[in-house]
Amino acid sequence: MTRFHQNTQSIWQEDIVLSDMPTLSKSVSADVCIVGAGFAGLLTAYQLLKKEFKVVVIDRDDLGHGETALTSAHISDVYDDLFTQLIKKFGKDKARVAYASHRAAIDLIEKIILEEDIDCDFKRVNGFLFLDPKHDPKFLEEEFYAALDCGAEDSHLQGHPNDVFFDTGACIRFGHQAQFHALKFLNGLCERIHAMGGQIYTRTKAEFIQDGKNPRVDTSNGYHISCDHVLVATNVPINNMLSLHVKEAAYRSYVIGLKIPRGQVPLALYWDTESPYHYIRVDSAPERDFDVLIVGGDDHRVGQEAHPEFIFQKLRDWVDIRLGIKDAEVVYTWSGQIIEPAGGLAYIGRNPGDKNVYVCTGDSGQGITHAGICAILIPALIEGAEDHPYESVYDPNRIVLRNLSQVIREGTQTSLQYADWVYRNEKDVHDLVPGEGCVSTQGLSKVAVYRDHDGDLHRFSAVCPHMNGIVKWNSVEETWDCPCHGSRFSKMGEVLNGPAIHDLSPHKGEERSIENISIKKKSDNDIDLTMRGSR
Repeated sequence: MTRFHQNTQSIWQEDIVLSDMPTLSKSVSADVCIVGAGFAGLLTAYQLLKKEFKVVVIDRDDLGHGETALTSAHISDVYDDLFTQLIKKFGKDKARVAYASHRAAIDLIEKIILEEDIDCDFKRVNGFLFLDPKHDPKFLEEEFYAALDCGAEDSHLQGHPNDVFFDTGACIRFGHQAQFHALKFLNGLCERIHAMGGQIYTRTKAEFIQDGKNPRVDTSNGYHISCDHVLVATNVPINNMLSLHVKEAAYRSYVIGLKIPRGQVPLALYWDTESPYHYIRVDSAPERDFDVLIVGGDDHRVGQEAHPEFIFQKLRDWVDIRLGIKDAEVVYTWSGQIIEPAGGLAYIGRNPGDKNVYVCTGDSGQGITHAGICAILIPALIEGAEDHPYESVYDPNRIVLRNLSQVIREGTQTSLQYADWVYRNEKDVHDLVPGEGCVSTQGLSKVAVYRDHDGDLHRFSAVCPHMNGIVKWNSVEETWDCPCHGSRFSKMGEVLNGPAIHDLSPHKGEERSIENISIKKKSDNDIDLTMRGSR
C-alpha cells in the first residue's frame, strides 16, 4: 500500500472566516464560567443566557480551531454502538431515555437555527445502517427490533432500497436525522450569544478550576473568573486527573472528502456494522459547484497505530470496493479525536467529588447531539432540578458493572503503553529527514526530537505532562501523541488535545526520570507495570 498524499485540512476550514474574539485581559465575574468554546460549551451558554444567567466562555484557542472543525457533522439520534448493546449495558428503561435525549438534542439544535435564523445549511435527512458483508442478516434484524424497543418508531427494516447510491443490501432506514455546516453554525451561535450579553474569550487557557463555596477559574495569563458554577466542556476534562480518564479512551478517526458531481449522491447519512465502522454523508454547500462525499472510519487508539500514513489510502480503497466510486478526486483529508466512554454514553453532569463544577465528555462519535444534551441537562442542574430524567443516565459518577470488562480492557491497553519507558529507540536522530520526528533515549530521559523543514533539530521532553506517558510521533499530522490518555502536542510541543494542559517542556537533560514507574518485563507479551505516583 502506498502512502497517501498529505492534506489535512477539513472541509469546513476553507469555507468560512470565524469571528475574532478577544483574549481575557482582566479578572471578571459571572454566574457561570464555561471552559471550552465548542458545540457543548456554546450551546449550553446560549441556553443559560436564555434563562438570564450571566455567562463567560473561555477557550485556549481561536474559535473553531479544535475538534469542532474536525467533525463530519453527522447529527444522529441513532446510538453509535448499536441499540442492542445499549439495552444490554444499561437496560431498556435507560436505553429509551438515552434515545429520547438524542432526539431532543436534534430538535433543540433545529429550534435554535430556525428561531435565530442561522444560515448553516441545516437539513433533515434519512439515515441508513447497512450490513458489513461478513455479518449475518439476523444481526441487522436484531438491531432493528432493539431500535423499536428504544423508541425509534420511524425506523424501517428494508431489503435493497432504490433511493440510495450504492447496493447497501439489507439496511435499516432511520428518519429524523440531520446535517449542517459545522463552522457556519458555530459562527451564527457566537453572534447570538454576544447579542444576548454573553462574553467569549479565546486564546485564554484555564490552568486551575476551583470548586466549593466560591468557584473560580484561574487562567495562564494571571487572571481569573469568579462564578457560582463552572462547566468544563473541553472534550476531555482538564480538571480531573483520574476518576473519569480510567473510564474513557481516546481514538483518532480518519476522514476523506471526494469531489463528486452535484446531485450524484442523495443527501443522507450512512454507516455500516463493521468494527470500527465506516460513516458517509454528502456536503452540498451552495458556494461550490460540486458536492463532497465525506467518508470516515478506521478508528484506532491515539498513538497506538504504527502506520497512520496508510489509513487515508485504506479508506479510499474501501470507497472503490464497497461504494463503487473509483474515479473521484480526494480533495480533503483529516482526522479527529473521538473520546469513547465505557458503555458508549457520555458523562454529562457534576464532576465526581464536586458540587458546582460540571463536565461534558465522552462524545463517542456523537459530539453534536451530546452537546445538545449538555445544553438541556446542565442548565437544569444549575437551576436545582431534582430527578431530571437525563441525570442518572449521563451521571459522571455512574458505575455500570456490565461495562466493567470494557473499563479493564481499555485500562490494560493504557497501562501497557508505559512500557515505552524501558524500550530504546533505535533510530539515530541524525538520520531524521526534514519534517520527521522520533523519540530517543538519552540516559534515563526520553526525548522527543523533531527536525524542521529547514533542517534544524528541536528537542522536548517526551514525557506527557498529564500522567507521564511517553509520546509517539504521528507522521501524518506531524504531532506528538500520547498513547496512554490521548493528549496530543504539535511538532513544537504545544498542547493540542487534553487531558494535558501544559506543553511538552524543552529538553534540558534528565529533568524527568523513571523513578515513579516500575516495569518488569517477563517476556515480549507479558509486562508488569506499577505506577507509584506521578509528578
